[in-house]
Amino acid sequence: MTFDPRAIPSDMILFLAQRPEDFGQFLAATGLGPSDIKDALDKPETLAGIMDYFLQNSELMQEFLKAYTLSPRDILKSRMSLPGANLGDVVLSH
Repeated sequence: MTFDPRAIPSDMILFLAQRPEDFGQFLAATGLGPSDIKDALDKPETLAGIMDYFLQNSELMQEFLKAYTLSPRDILKSRMSLPGANLGDVVLSH
């Protein structure tokens, strides 16, 4: 199976879509509208922004990791493959 860095941020959007309050907070924080999401998922910079949003919210990230049975290493690998990765201060526990 080939690693696809787009898969995790796409799953993150699906996760948020099932949580209306969190999804609304995400949209407010990013300035995206619900209709912008599909087009935004084609842009590596947006995928990186989605991951950064989760990385800044440890509770949300932990719930996502649990729901999708992912490890912090999976998140870091995906984020490092996208533009603007600077994870010097990020600490993930699992």
